[in-house]
Formats: sequence, C-alpha cells, structure tokens
Amino acid sequence: AWAYLNLMTWYGDVVYYTQPLQPEQYETQSQRPKEEITKALYKDLDEAYAGLDLNPAERGRMSKHMALGIKARLAMLINDYQTAAEATNTIIKSGNHSLNPNYQAMFTLAGQ
Repeated sequence: AWAYLNLMTWYGDVVYYTQPLQPEQYETQSQRPKEEITKALYKDLDEAYAGLDLNPAERGRMSKHMALGIKARLAMLINDYQTAAEATNTIIKSGNHSLNPNYQAMFTLAGQ
C-alpha cells in the first residue's frame, strides 16, 4: 500500500497487479485508474488494521494507526474526504498520539 501510495502520488494512474507476473506478461500490463487501485488497497489496509498491534513491541514496526494513516493519505489522493476523516478521527480519538507542545525544541538535539 505504501509503495502504491507513492507511485500514484508521483505518477497518477499506474500498473497494478496482485500476483507475480510471468516474463511474457511484463509488457502487456496497462495502467489502472488510481481510484480503482485505492479501493483495492482500502481492503488490504482494513485487513492489516485487524491483524496489527496498536503498539508494536519493536520501534518502527507497522501499527494499527500507521495502516489508518496510509488509508487516510490514499483517500485524500482521490478526494475521498469521508474515508480520510473517518481514518484520522479514529487515530485522533484514540489518545495515543499528540502534537509536540514545543515546536522549536523539535529542531534541537535535546528535543529529538
């Protein structure tokens, strides 16, 4: 989902496939509309959300809220504001994340 989000952000409609291609299929694939790809990725992200931990044991691992964040960014890409609002509201209302209260400190060694 993350890779396709980046590809669609940079290029718009892209080639999308869910199974490995055989060499003879490489040049026969055509671009799909980003709306179609996004709808398929919503399903993948919903499944990921169900199987992920809220707070993974290892730092940097995918979490439930990361899956929702990617879903929100995909939704914004295709102007699906309702889905974006639902995903971000779930993250905000969880209370697990907050803004840094000292903006300037983020740019100092002590604030990292």
